[in-house]
Amino acid sequence: MSKPLIALAAVLFFVTQVLAQTANLVVQTGHSGPVYCVVFSPDGKTVATGSADKTVKLWQFATGIQIRSLDGHTGPVTSVAFSADGRTLASGSKDHTIKLWDVRTGREIQTFAGHSGPINAVTFSSNGITLASASDDETIKIWPLASNKPPLTLKGHSGAVLSVAYSPISNILASSGQDQTIRIWDEAGNALKNIISGVGAAKTVVFSPNGKTLGWGGFTGIRLWGVELGQEIRSINTLLVSTVAFSADGKELASLDDYGILNTWAIDTGRHLISFNVNSEAVSKSERRGTAAVSSLAFSRDGKTLASTWVPFTNGVYDDVRLWRSESAEATRSLVGHTIEASFAAFAPDGKMIASAATDYRGEFEVRPIGFWRGHVRLWSLVGDQQLRSLEDCNAVAAMFAFSRDGRTLASGGPDGLCVWDLETGQTLRVPRVENFQQGLVKPAGITALALSPDGKTLASVGSALGRISTKDIALWDVAGGEMTTLLRGHAGRVNSVAFSADGRTLASGSEDKTVKLWSVSSGAKLKDLDETDPDTRPEVSALVPDFYRLRNSLSVDGRFKVEPANAGAVQISDVRDSKILATLIALDETDWAVVTPDGRFDTSEPLDRIVGLHWILSDDPMTPKSLELFMRQYYEPGLLSRLLKCRKDGGCGKEFRRVPSIPSIKRTQPKVHVKDAPDSPR
Repeated sequence: MSKPLIALAAVLFFVTQVLAQTANLVVQTGHSGPVYCVVFSPDGKTVATGSADKTVKLWQFATGIQIRSLDGHTGPVTSVAFSADGRTLASGSKDHTIKLWDVRTGREIQTFAGHSGPINAVTFSSNGITLASASDDETIKIWPLASNKPPLTLKGHSGAVLSVAYSPISNILASSGQDQTIRIWDEAGNALKNIISGVGAAKTVVFSPNGKTLGWGGFTGIRLWGVELGQEIRSINTLLVSTVAFSADGKELASLDDYGILNTWAIDTGRHLISFNVNSEAVSKSERRGTAAVSSLAFSRDGKTLASTWVPFTNGVYDDVRLWRSESAEATRSLVGHTIEASFAAFAPDGKMIASAATDYRGEFEVRPIGFWRGHVRLWSLVGDQQLRSLEDCNAVAAMFAFSRDGRTLASGGPDGLCVWDLETGQTLRVPRVENFQQGLVKPAGITALALSPDGKTLASVGSALGRISTKDIALWDVAGGEMTTLLRGHAGRVNSVAFSADGRTLASGSEDKTVKLWSVSSGAKLKDLDETDPDTRPEVSALVPDFYRLRNSLSVDGRFKVEPANAGAVQISDVRDSKILATLIALDETDWAVVTPDGRFDTSEPLDRIVGLHWILSDDPMTPKSLELFMRQYYEPGLLSRLLKCRKDGGCGKEFRRVPSIPSIKRTQPKVHVKDAPDSPR
């Protein structure tokens, strides 16, 4: 190729890259469930976390700002690991898979499926050629990353493999298991002779940075093993150790126990250095005794910071990822967002409001026969300025909603019970006590379907707190008196939808048994039993109960828009015609909110000069979050949600919203302002 052609090709490549630059608006939601694992990137600038909310999140270490969320797993994420060059992240999950991610773009590179049980640990080899995974299926698999060859399966443990680690100086692999053994494997997958037994169920096994020492912790304490010597070189007496980590210089070892106590130790002498409680809640040892914990520890590259997660199995208290100064035990910051999880959303009958359920995992935890976190009901106005109200007076976890036809009353239900609200006052009306109904105890399932009669006087519910009512039956309640009046039985499968007719005399119910049944509300008699697979069923049901299919699919009154919950407490609105996501509604706290569109337009209740938790990630500098004001003039749209829904109906969104300019055309340099003198303003 001639030099001019080479130069032209280079220019075209550069132009293509520039034009492809994008700005993604990130709302710092944080995890909406317990965090199970944490790890620093090799350069120490990024922290990766995995959670029960099925996501991996990347954070900028220096600021604690969330860079992006990696979504794709269908089960809790139990382990994360960076490759040696920091470009790739591996995540293991209880969904039995391992995923590889491009750290800079957040793109999923590959999924490895082959284990028959949950993944407990993942680790890259020092040369980056292979990835090892440990699983409940009693095996370790070594996955070649540069070819499509099948994984090498290592068998030897007689129970779940809890941890796996590569030596940093060779391809020797160490593993720990529930069979109370530590096993060391060569690069061909052969188990070496020095199997270490009788160590207790060591949850974590790690190599020192120089590869000469192997450390692990368990019920009986911490042990350090000389890899070359083939024998124990030190034992540290501290019980119920959940996880251990070496500092980057190999001089210190940190441990975290099932009580939430973090200790650091000098490697050369075993001397105890510092001890502190990572759990922010006051939970006594007696309350934690006998519990097991999922926890994770990681040292920063310079050894000055420790990142910790701690999640006990038997109560609702847990912490976010917390960062500590390793010398003083001083907490520097937590990697947090808005720790709520949306579970259900519905349009109000007049189309002017959306209700969403949000379980607040940071809220009050109550000890009951079956414990649940407290829930919040959030009301989103689709018109006017008041975008969000929060109803919190009821102790039930909201997982299902039903509006009365006049929109004045809202019923919410979940695994903890039922609540009925007067929306004009925000007050809780009489709460039906589902657990008082002593009809045959079944497996707890919570409320699975809910409906209010048009006049708001009768409530239909399916399922209950403590499982007192089967999910195959429908209970009718007198809202004013709080008493159940009728129990409708007849479905052979779980009832997943109920709706009243416009006159309130008929109730329609749909079930997993593929039938739709029509009931008399006054007598409880079954009027019709219809086969849902019959094409004549839908028009017949719609004629008698027009709202049945609309409510089942969470559609607006006109059937034009669909609302459904999304990750991290968000609610998504999409257009039914093309399934396009129009906007995401995010509750930042009890009163503040943000609305974001896929192209980056946003609106928020917070003052523009004090917005916290929203920032930009640019494709040409993806690991450095940029302040919101950088593109505020181009992307901020007051009244965004109501304007968007209106123009989608009218077909005039092209005129309603100005065109968003390309990122390269926007001047990013922020002016420097120097104030030399600020005279007092005249009075």
